[in-house]
Amino acid sequence: MSGSAVSIEHIEQGVVEQVDEFFTEEELADFYENALDAYTYNDKLYGIPNSMTVHSMLLNLDLFEEAGVEPPKNGEWTWDEFADAAEKLTFDRDGDGKIDVYGFSTYILPGYYEAWPFFYIDGGQPLSDDLSEFTFNSPEAVNAIQRLADLKLKDGSAPESLGGADVGGTFQAWASEEQRTVAMEPWATWAITSTQSQYPTNFMVANYPTGETGEPVTIGGVGGWTMFHQEDDGKKAMVAEFMKYISSTDEQYIMAKEYGTFPALQSAADKDPYADNQKWHVHRKCQHKLSCCLAILIGKRLMRSFNVSFS
Repeated sequence: MSGSAVSIEHIEQGVVEQVDEFFTEEELADFYENALDAYTYNDKLYGIPNSMTVHSMLLNLDLFEEAGVEPPKNGEWTWDEFADAAEKLTFDRDGDGKIDVYGFSTYILPGYYEAWPFFYIDGGQPLSDDLSEFTFNSPEAVNAIQRLADLKLKDGSAPESLGGADVGGTFQAWASEEQRTVAMEPWATWAITSTQSQYPTNFMVANYPTGETGEPVTIGGVGGWTMFHQEDDGKKAMVAEFMKYISSTDEQYIMAKEYGTFPALQSAADKDPYADNQKWHVHRKCQHKLSCCLAILIGKRLMRSFNVSFS
């Protein structure tokens, strides 16, 4: 199974098989286009997408109420509205002169992408469209990164841990009933399931704030199945049949409903695996905004080369 699109290195090394021949045009048309893109290289298909994830902002509504702050209407806001909310959500709860609750936090770690949509809000991107040049030193990218850093370094609305590498500690600060010291954090799809089970939280889902582009930006990933190189054509056909079975509409529907992912097949999404969960309906809106961000191929294959630190 591939959890982050197909690897170009594996393709060039001949490790994985091309699977176009096992699909009809009608079958391929059922996949979301960006899901297929994650497993396509040089116009050839090297895997079967079966799930998608997306990042969004999670807001602790109890902390919003305690601070007297209104959450964004319909989960949409500008950077200025977001930054203003973060400042108001930073407060001394017990009057001892020390901040007990911060408005915002996130971590930054190679291979993790919660912070990345903030870097894109002004139109910046890590690489040029043809992938030939590093472009994260553009004014648009630098300005966006500076905005995020200023939440801690200038505004004081983020804890000292902002930009650190403690994934679990960052989530606990937002979700754990014993802590709840951060009001807003960005997380991937899995966090919604967690906050409705292991960490019951009164929360809402919101977009990342908009910047100079005026468009909400997010980033996501595509999981799916790839086939190792096969010498025997009969075995290759059998593996492909099995891959198609475990990526069918019914299987993707069950995976979405039980494991907190989005289907890669439109027919599975049409069955509405989130009919009984309003939070997921809101979060699903972010899935359709993936076209506003960098291509998933860039996000998953190349971002791991970059590291940003706020210190």
